[in-house]
Amino acid sequence: MEKKTRFFGALGGMFKGLVHPAEYIKTGKSATWFSIHLLVILVCVILPTLVFYMPVSKRIGYNRLADAIDDRIAYFSVSEDGFYCKKQYELKRPGEAYIRIDSTDYDTESDEIDELLEVGHYKTMVVVSNQEILLYSDDSPTRISWSSVYSHLRSIEKRDVYDKDTLLNLTRKYDTPLLIGITLVLAVLLIFVYYVGTLIWGFIINALKHVFGISDEIGFSDIVKASTLIRTPWFIAAILIAGFVLKGQFVFLYILCVIITFVYLITAVKLYADEILRIPEKPETKAGEQEDHVPDEEYYGD
Repeated sequence: MEKKTRFFGALGGMFKGLVHPAEYIKTGKSATWFSIHLLVILVCVILPTLVFYMPVSKRIGYNRLADAIDDRIAYFSVSEDGFYCKKQYELKRPGEAYIRIDSTDYDTESDEIDELLEVGHYKTMVVVSNQEILLYSDDSPTRISWSSVYSHLRSIEKRDVYDKDTLLNLTRKYDTPLLIGITLVLAVLLIFVYYVGTLIWGFIINALKHVFGISDEIGFSDIVKASTLIRTPWFIAAILIAGFVLKGQFVFLYILCVIITFVYLITAVKLYADEILRIPEKPETKAGEQEDHVPDEEYYGD
């Protein structure tokens, strides 16, 4: 009975295969399914943690977002009387955008909109006043009254006033669970994509084994395990490089990962086929020499 390879043995075979590709097929034949599943789960949990959770958690989660809101945003409130903000904000980018928050204004007149457009030629405007929010884009203004916003908020949770403290309390309560939840969702999606990709590579290797004449030597389950080991290091490299070095280049790096995986895949199957199909050559007999002959016992009789 063939000795089974456990998790650390499968991990070692994965790295040995980088130098000796035939090791991927050998390890795939002997590795247990538990070790392969454990490898996939660890990779798909660790990668989102490194690429998403750790960088984002420096700004969001563990009260960091609430502290940033508290430091940078002045006190504000929404009540049946309208919107109030302790400070006034104004941002002008001529030809692009205009943003103003001023609760001392009751509302925004149409003449004021025309004047702002004439002066700044803004494509987008957001003007927040005491009674409404004006959104201007694509030559059409949209007005949202604070009374309707207040009614929607009361339908969710009944309060007399929704203010900065309400936002801070909600942020402190939900930002960390939300961050962890998104990380877990990414991990689950990655596991799904990982297994689908592994099955595709498995079918490719399954076709190649017939080409190289080793169809009777390895089963489809062995092939799926081997394909997991082949693509894992390059998949990890593509994710980490796209996350920390070449940000925004994931598609290019993933295509490169697919090409490298395919090269390793063909090489692994070919080398493994060469090993198991190699027939030892019969040693040559020098001229004038006779081969040793061991007569049968029956030749001498009893």
